[in-house]
Amino acid sequence: MASPRLHYLSNLRTYLTVVVIYHHTAIPYGGDGSWGYKLPKSTSNPALTAFNALNQTYFMAGFFFLSGFFSHRSATRKSSTAFIKDKVLRLGLPTFLYALVVEPIQTMILQVVISRTPQRSIADIWIQHFKNIRGVQGPVWYCALLLIFDIIYALLFARQFTNRSSPPEALSRSWLLSLVATIAYASFLLRIPFPVSEKGVLNPLNLRVGYVTQYIGYYALGHIVGSRGTPDVGMGELRPPGLALRLWAVTIATSVLSGFFHGNEGDASDRARGGLNVMAVCYAILNETVGYLILTGLVGGFRRWSFTTKSWGFVPRYAYAAFLVHVPTVITLQALFDRWDANGVLKTLVVGTLSVPAAWLVGCIIANVLPGARKVIL
Repeated sequence: MASPRLHYLSNLRTYLTVVVIYHHTAIPYGGDGSWGYKLPKSTSNPALTAFNALNQTYFMAGFFFLSGFFSHRSATRKSSTAFIKDKVLRLGLPTFLYALVVEPIQTMILQVVISRTPQRSIADIWIQHFKNIRGVQGPVWYCALLLIFDIIYALLFARQFTNRSSPPEALSRSWLLSLVATIAYASFLLRIPFPVSEKGVLNPLNLRVGYVTQYIGYYALGHIVGSRGTPDVGMGELRPPGLALRLWAVTIATSVLSGFFHGNEGDASDRARGGLNVMAVCYAILNETVGYLILTGLVGGFRRWSFTTKSWGFVPRYAYAAFLVHVPTVITLQALFDRWDANGVLKTLVVGTLSVPAAWLVGCIIANVLPGARKVIL
C-alpha cells in the first residue's frame, strides 16, 4: 500500500491505465494504431485519430517516468541482485506467459462470438500460435522493455543500491526543457531508419523503435526525480507552464496531430512518421513538447487536487493486473458489440467504459484465484 504522500502517484498510474484501455478501444473504430479486432469495413475517424495521437504524446512516457521513480525508491531498500530478481518475477514472467497463452485465447473468443471469423479447431489455433511466435506479444512490450531498463540500471549503478545519500541540487526548468529538446532531436534521427509505423516495429520486443528515446528519457527522469529526497520535493521540480499555455498547446496539437495522421498515403501523415523532411521534424518537436506539457500538468494536478491525493482503495492495487488483461477483455466486448452499427466515437465511449471495470474485475479474479499470482501482479 502506498504511503499517503504517494497516493497521488498510484492514482496517476491508475488514470494512465484507464487511458490505455480507451486508447486501444478506439483503434478499430477509427483511431490510429494496430489491434487484434478489426471491423469488416474500417474507416478513419478524425476525432479518434486525434485522441490516439494526443495520448501517444504522454501516456507511455508517464508509465516509464513513474516506473523509473518507483524503481529508484525500490533500489534504496534492497540489493541489486534482489532488485533484478523482483523485476524478473514481476515483469519477465507476465511477458513470457502473455506470449504463450493470450493470443490463442483472443482468437478463440473472436471465433466463438463473431460468425464471420474463419472457423478453426482449438488444437489448430494453439499449434499455429506456437509455430508463429516471434517474441513479445501485445502491450507487454512495455514490461519487456522496462525489464531491460531496470536490469541495465542495476548493473551500471549498483553502488546506488541501499544508498541514502543526500539529494543533489534541484533540477532547473531549463534543464528539463533541454531534456525535452534532446528527446525530440533523438526521436527525429531515430525515425529516419525506423518510422512510426509497422515498418518501424522491432522484434522480438514488438517495439515501435521511433518512440524509444522518449521512453529512455522519461525513465531516466523518473530515477533523477526519485533521488531528490521526499516524493513531494522531487515531484515539485516538474514545474509545468501556466494553465493557459498548456490549454493552448493541447488545442493546437489536437488539430495538427489529427492532420498528421488522418489522410491518404503519401500525405503529411506518412511524412510525419519519419524520414528527412520538415513534417517529421515538426512531429518530433510537437510530440515531445505537448507530452511534457500534459504530463507535468497531470503530475502537478494530481499533487494538488484533493480527490487524487486520497487513497482510491483497492483500485490502484489492481491497476497492473488490469493492464495485463485489458487486451482480451476489450476484444471480447468489441466482439460482443460487433453488429452494433454506431458512430466510432460512441462505440469507443460505450465499449471503453464497459472495458475499464471489466479489466479490473478480471485482473482481480486472476490475482486472487490463480496460485502465486498475487506475488507477481500486486
